[in-house]
Amino acid sequence: MTPFPSGAPTPSIQRNRIVSIFERKQRLIKTRLQMKIILTFVGLAIVATVFQVVLVNKSMTAIAQRMPQEGDLLLSELPGVIRSTAMLGIAFLVPFMIGVGLVLTNRIAGPIYRFEQYLTQVATGQHDGPVTIRKGDELQELAERINLAVRALEQGEKVPERQRLGKQKKSAA
Repeated sequence: MTPFPSGAPTPSIQRNRIVSIFERKQRLIKTRLQMKIILTFVGLAIVATVFQVVLVNKSMTAIAQRMPQEGDLLLSELPGVIRSTAMLGIAFLVPFMIGVGLVLTNRIAGPIYRFEQYLTQVATGQHDGPVTIRKGDELQELAERINLAVRALEQGEKVPERQRLGKQKKSAA
């Protein structure tokens, strides 16, 4: 027997509904920014793989040349082994880097997108409270600064930067 009335959602179901409200369904939020970063990750992975292949090839060639017997066999098989190893490495790294890139850039692009929306609302007088971003997203400090600036604008205040920064440093300590 459950302590909840029949048909009433349990706390875990309610929590799941709340969490799903804040989840981003779309992974590419700021497509251009995210693709630049992801392609940089992929490019670096490919460059690292090629560099590793060159080093392994050089090392294996040197070993094969010093072998008293069957060095020629190793030298003849080496290009195929190196090629297949490089292809497997790239085949694994590219999708991995794309996945990691999507996750990481989502935590940056999401807040940037949210700030753009919020500042547009502020400019048109349609915002309803402070800007919020998901816990775990990057740029939390920027969200705090935006809220501080908007609050000061709403109150018609001009708070000197030194005073604001001093208060923030004290509260952080």
